[in-house]
Amino acid sequence: MYALLCIAALVALTGALPETPTPAAPVNAQIILGRVRAGFHAQPRPPYVVYTLIRRDKLNGAPDFYNSYNLRIWCRTSDRGALSRRIVDNRAGDMEFIRPEFDKPIDPGPPTADVFEALASRRIDATPAPDASAAPVIASVAVLIEFDYFANYAGIDGHDYHLKLTPKRDPERNRLTDVYVDRESYVLTRAVAHDHLFVEGAAIPERFEVDFGTLEGVPVITEIHGRTDYGAMTYDRGSTPFHEIDYRFTNVAFPATLPDWYFDPKSYGAHRAEAPRT
Repeated sequence: MYALLCIAALVALTGALPETPTPAAPVNAQIILGRVRAGFHAQPRPPYVVYTLIRRDKLNGAPDFYNSYNLRIWCRTSDRGALSRRIVDNRAGDMEFIRPEFDKPIDPGPPTADVFEALASRRIDATPAPDASAAPVIASVAVLIEFDYFANYAGIDGHDYHLKLTPKRDPERNRLTDVYVDRESYVLTRAVAHDHLFVEGAAIPERFEVDFGTLEGVPVITEIHGRTDYGAMTYDRGSTPFHEIDYRFTNVAFPATLPDWYFDPKSYGAHRAEAPRT
């Protein structure tokens, strides 16, 4: 009763109700990030991954058929070397050697790509920061805190924790801006990253929304939606203020081995009869 009288008095004096405080994070955001990263790396990446990449482009909302296609890809994950074949009307085209990678003038991938990849400049024998060996314990699971990002709790999104990330070092290397983490399993379900659309030698900022699933215990990318707003840049197709792109990774498999010649483009001509199709 006393509390109600106090609120009424405050409203009478100010004409406004007191602000509702923002709910506190259920646990420390940095610890959540550390745990999801540890889980993401708990399963070793398969040495080979085979998948179909379905790409669909749009310019100003209209389909761009020229840049829309399906690729069947056989990838060696250690160096991302890959044999690819474009699929048209259920027929496989010529063999082409590629290296799928994010934020490069090539299609992103593979689906097993490590979105928490550590900085290239980090040495494993470097002297750690004073708290770098701290291992917070959540539900009897010890995890190391992720040090490439500052993490801030941004609330609940459906069944997920939403974390906002700020890179501690090179933002072009540590490109995640948001992650969504299952509140029960601490599995990464979705992420937002900045990438680039490479057009006529220009690298135009692009926003990627990335969805994740799990295959044989390995986290895999299932879909990517990208959007680029690049004003009045003019091409032979006319003015294109925005560009959208969707990738789907389907028919993913982890073969135990693949022939060495798959990753030697100079030998493709001698192996035309053996070229894989599925």
